[in-house]
Amino acid sequence: MLYMNKLNRLKVIFSLLLLLPLIYLQGCVAVTSDYDTLKSDVNILKKDIYETKVSLQELKKQIDEIGFIARQGGTEQTKAFTESQITLFNKLNAITAELTELRARFEEQRHFVEKNLNELKQADERGQSKIENIEITMRDLQKRIDGLESQIKALRPTVTSPPTVTSPPTEQRELPPAGTPQPPQTVRPAAPSQPQAPAQAETPSTVTSPPKGTDEPKLLYDRARELFKEKKYSEARRLFEEFIKKYPDYRLAGNCRFWIAESYYAEKNYEDAILNYEKVIKDYPSNEKVPSAYLKQAYAFIELGDYKTGKVILQKLIEKYPHSEEAKAAKEKLAERGKLKR
Repeated sequence: MLYMNKLNRLKVIFSLLLLLPLIYLQGCVAVTSDYDTLKSDVNILKKDIYETKVSLQELKKQIDEIGFIARQGGTEQTKAFTESQITLFNKLNAITAELTELRARFEEQRHFVEKNLNELKQADERGQSKIENIEITMRDLQKRIDGLESQIKALRPTVTSPPTVTSPPTEQRELPPAGTPQPPQTVRPAAPSQPQAPAQAETPSTVTSPPKGTDEPKLLYDRARELFKEKKYSEARRLFEEFIKKYPDYRLAGNCRFWIAESYYAEKNYEDAILNYEKVIKDYPSNEKVPSAYLKQAYAFIELGDYKTGKVILQKLIEKYPHSEEAKAAKEKLAERGKLKR
């Protein structure tokens, strides 16, 4: 009876071990604890097999002794007992053979489970490495954006100088109100010797000029958009910049920044386009052009050959604005460039 209980116990353990791979493949949960349980069950099985072998050896000794007594002329009862012991011995031999087969199958299943565990661990490691790569890419992207912003700030004085070339007409308009004492001084002779002096005097006049009416911001914006449509990107940028300086809190200020970025993109100046798209995203987070800024910024990085950063920005756009038209375009771009470098 003792041996049958051990056999049943071994069969239950083996059945659980056969189900263990399915549990790992379906759940993939608590990998380490399940592996420890598997090792514990293996040790229990080995212990039970060892105890069974010891019991078999003891039974063999008893059977040998009974056989020896029978050969010496024992009673019929002794012979009957001997036959029953032999039958039991044959059954134990059959059980031993079955245990050997179970052990072989168990070793096969254990190898299968260990293989799956190793694959799961490798998959986890690959996932962690991908997350780390994305974080590194985002940090590099932020560094590049910061570097480009610093370059823009350094170049801003030279960028703002073109308006001074077109400002002499405004200077002529302001001279009459200045009065009659200035004609003898004639500002024009000073232009050859110091060409920058008039520029410094003109910039405040263009920025601080009061609006002529309530529709002045819209008129300025429409004029800049017309220049943009005519592909006069430099002139359009000048008016958009003037709009942002004069009306920084106006509802179209973010649109102006976006069209400045678009003008650089149209000129294939992708670095400056990226910087201005970033300003739209950071300075005007609630503006309607933010999704478009994400999309075009990603396109600009792809045009520069930085497929990894472009892919990250497209994924971010889809995550933040999943139902927008820009998200749809981003999905199409990702599908189109399915082989973007990771």
